[in-house]
Amino acid sequence: MTTSTLTAPPGLDGLAPGRWAVVPARSRLALDARVLGRVGVQGRFTQMAGHLDVAADQLASRIRIAVSTASLTSGSRRLDALLDASGLVDPSAGPAIRYRSAALHPPGATGRWRVTGTLSTARGARPLALELTAPPAVRGGRVRLHARGVVTRTDIAELLARPGAAGLIGATAQLDLQVELASE
Repeated sequence: MTTSTLTAPPGLDGLAPGRWAVVPARSRLALDARVLGRVGVQGRFTQMAGHLDVAADQLASRIRIAVSTASLTSGSRRLDALLDASGLVDPSAGPAIRYRSAALHPPGATGRWRVTGTLSTARGARPLALELTAPPAVRGGRVRLHARGVVTRTDIAELLARPGAAGLIGATAQLDLQVELASE
């Protein structure tokens, strides 16, 4: 199972019920992985779409995110070549990585909210749990959420990587999701 941390609310206080749409130009997903056991490579997916449906009952709120697999970049031509050579993302995995939440859980022993859901590509789906650790930043009709987490090599191999590439990738990869949302 993959686990992650989503820095967002202690609750969704301050967010009006309704649909909040992802602002693509202000959102990104970063993936920090070890390649060949030593080289740390950080890439970011720059094209994202989705929405957050805030329910009157916060526990019924849901988020949907889709990230374009073709938008992975490190910002450096040399590191982009390393990302491509690592096979971390295989174009045959499909055009998008999707996250669909299923439930929002109040703080447990860690004092953090959790979101459980599914991470999927054209190859299949894996469970993904996110921890909510900070309140959303609400300004001018927009909301900013920040997520951090971990995806296992097994999940990367089954959902994203080229066949045989799992051996080149470290045991886990760190996720850093920053999403800005605007009320629809």
